[in-house]
Amino acid sequence: MIEINVFLAGICLTLMSTLNNLLTQYLGTYTVTFIVHLSGVILFGGYISFIKKEKIKIFGIKWYLYLAGALGVILVSLTSLIINYLGVAFTTCLSITGQVLASMIIDHFGLFDVKQTSFQIKRIPYIILICIGLYMIYIGG
Repeated sequence: MIEINVFLAGICLTLMSTLNNLLTQYLGTYTVTFIVHLSGVILFGGYISFIKKEKIKIFGIKWYLYLAGALGVILVSLTSLIINYLGVAFTTCLSITGQVLASMIIDHFGLFDVKQTSFQIKRIPYIILICIGLYMIYIGG
């Protein structure tokens, strides 16, 4: 079941990036980024407070965990802008390639207190296949 949720999250990310790009054409990258994050805070804050009836905790956590918000701003800004130049498919595939490589580095070194999972040489053919697929989407687009 968790795999389906991750799959759906990927669909949502692509739809969000596409819609943000269209909105960027009307409002500009910075305004769209602001609107996306403000509406997220309002909608999800309301959901947590009124439906889940939980208190929102923002203090007492490690400082670097707040970087997630900044990275979200960067993600929304860049994808909103770049899709217009590279297209949805290539932008998404390039993003996924970056996610795979970054996740392997984070796992290998156990960064940010995640469980350390050492890099295994048997992953190299899969990385090569991802890069070949990325290149094929690039030349085919």
